[in-house]
Amino acid sequence: MKKLLLGISAFALILCSCSSRSDRTSAYDGVIDSIVDTMSTRQKVAQLLFMDIFPKQDSAAMARQDSILRTEQLGGIIMMDGTLSDAVERLNQVQSLVSLPLTVSVDGEFGLGMRIKEFRKFPRQAYLSQLPNSKYLYEIGQAVAKEMKSMKININFAPCIDVNVNPDNIVVGTRSFGPDKNLVAEYGSAYAMGMQDGGIIACAKHFPGHGDTSVDSHKGMPVLTFDRSRIDDLELFPFRRLIRDGVDMVMIGHLCVTAIDSLPASVSPKVIQGVLREELGFEGLVVTDALNMRGVLDMYDSSSSLATLAAYKAGVDILLMPDDIVGAIDAIVSYIGEDPEKISDLNSRVRRLLRVKANAGMLDSGYDRMIDIASVDTLMSRSLQLKIESMITIDE
Repeated sequence: MKKLLLGISAFALILCSCSSRSDRTSAYDGVIDSIVDTMSTRQKVAQLLFMDIFPKQDSAAMARQDSILRTEQLGGIIMMDGTLSDAVERLNQVQSLVSLPLTVSVDGEFGLGMRIKEFRKFPRQAYLSQLPNSKYLYEIGQAVAKEMKSMKININFAPCIDVNVNPDNIVVGTRSFGPDKNLVAEYGSAYAMGMQDGGIIACAKHFPGHGDTSVDSHKGMPVLTFDRSRIDDLELFPFRRLIRDGVDMVMIGHLCVTAIDSLPASVSPKVIQGVLREELGFEGLVVTDALNMRGVLDMYDSSSSLATLAAYKAGVDILLMPDDIVGAIDAIVSYIGEDPEKISDLNSRVRRLLRVKANAGMLDSGYDRMIDIASVDTLMSRSLQLKIESMITIDE
């Protein structure tokens, strides 16, 4: 399998002189199709799974991760908390195990300082809502993108555009821009567009809206019992704005909206295909919230592979952090089988992921996936951070 992927990688790594993201994507369509055509079903499925990588873990855990990455050739990872030196070392290690470069994601709502301690965090979104206009959010998005590009990160799972109208909401809280749907939409869009104009994929979350909940989806499944008109008017309002403005990615939450479906949104075709794709017209990437959360696992007797398969069936592109990666791949490959329609659908999802790599330059000849720690400036956003902090009041 590794030998086959090395052949794919050698074919794909060609020089592209295109400058814009759309030009780059168009220029690489043929290369992407060739990569997909050369992959087995298992290799394609593996491109959709993102493993969580901690910069510093015990040697046994890292050996298990390395074995999976080397054998399955996953498409991406999500980097968790650690120090700069540990993060650089670990990211370089895992990139060396795969033929096609890994897409690197991070949950950095407040900037890279949320995950790498040497960077300074931006204030939480609730405090950023005090800023006088959205231009500051665009500047923050640009700064966050610059930080992340210095670490060769491609995706930031931010912003949180849940409208936080429930004072008992323990999982969203200050991660939200607050209870005003118009401000959430405007500031969330400015932040997302700043990141995307800076070359980082932004992600609107948690669809269809986690703001009016009192259950933490890490521990159980929140249920929204409001009628559909309320969902359309409040929860979906910011998502419509960001989709209209061109956000690249939407994260599906592990929450049940009874007006749409009895299943968690993350495994619901009615939510993903019906509402997000068909009603809202979203054509970008769809990612699950972490698949190790009780909000979805409780529906499947704690079976990570079954929950991941259900999310895949519902139409998700990126399957984030399943506990049993190999079992999840096995389950999805078995489900797809030799069915031409299922294979065609899989190919479409893999193409979307490979376009991320193309847009990030990963398919260019001479692309260096290794991070040079000497080129990482942890103070690059400091002046903007201090300026922003001087303009708001933080009560924590």
